[in-house]
Amino acid sequence: MSFSLYVHIPWCQSKCPYCDFNSHAAASWPEADYTRALISELEYRARAPSYSGQRIRTIFFGGGTPSLFDPKSIGQIIEAASRVCGIEDDAEITLEANPGTVDLAKLVGMRAAGVNRISFGAQSFNAATLKFLGRIHSADETRAAAKMAHRAGFERLNLDLIFAVPGQTVADVMFDIESVAALEPDHISAYNL
Repeated sequence: MSFSLYVHIPWCQSKCPYCDFNSHAAASWPEADYTRALISELEYRARAPSYSGQRIRTIFFGGGTPSLFDPKSIGQIIEAASRVCGIEDDAEITLEANPGTVDLAKLVGMRAAGVNRISFGAQSFNAATLKFLGRIHSADETRAAAKMAHRAGFERLNLDLIFAVPGQTVADVMFDIESVAALEPDHISAYNL
């Protein structure tokens, strides 16, 4: 028996106007305290009969913008999950990231911490669409982030797109699809706004 673990990190550098998730724009966040609280809750919940004896098959760090956290904090959470519950050998461990919040060192650190799948919120490769969506990154930053993820050793790479944005044409959507496919992700998610 196994289960999946979702870890929510609710902070962002800015709040996108379309986002309905529990996320909050902040200039700083209580990373150390929040990491300790997550580990404490994990230890508490792991004792419940419904999880006893089960191992973790997937971990998903969502948000917010989990890539704002230091790889050491993410590693502490993964280590606690392994210690408390055990993680299956082939477990997929995903971290959501904003392309504008990573560099090669951070991605290498996340990979070393145990993250084996990165999911970038590209959303679009059109500057006007990105501005409408309130995104803090550019199309070029998405391209650079995807290349850095490959260099950091991520074989599992997801890129999110958003379509049906007011004013967006079929040609705009096709451009986004062609642009994202050129980055050679192993998965593309497309969400209807």
